[in-house]
Amino acid sequence: MKYGPDFTKFRGTDSMLLVVNADTKDVDCLTIVDGSRETPRDDAFDLKEAAKIPREMLAVIIKYIARENEAFEKSRSGVAFAVGRLQYCENGDAMAVVRLVEAQTESEIQR
Repeated sequence: MKYGPDFTKFRGTDSMLLVVNADTKDVDCLTIVDGSRETPRDDAFDLKEAAKIPREMLAVIIKYIARENEAFEKSRSGVAFAVGRLQYCENGDAMAVVRLVEAQTESEIQR
């Protein structure tokens, strides 16, 4: 059984760098980068690195992305944000590189 949209890479699109503060659990969107179609991406998701991040910080990242994606769903834009990379910092903060990807529901794929 498949859950959620089917994500595929959408090259040449925006990325966000999110930082979750270890103390306040607030999310700061540090930058939005307009990607280049010529720039290859290294989206290798490191599970060992992600496992270092406390669950409450992961929940903050997930809620932030879900809130951003609701607007995409309402507008039926066919895109969504997905986490491309996670990193746990020495100071206890968590960083997430979030990429814009094509998103299709299962019903759209079956058509």
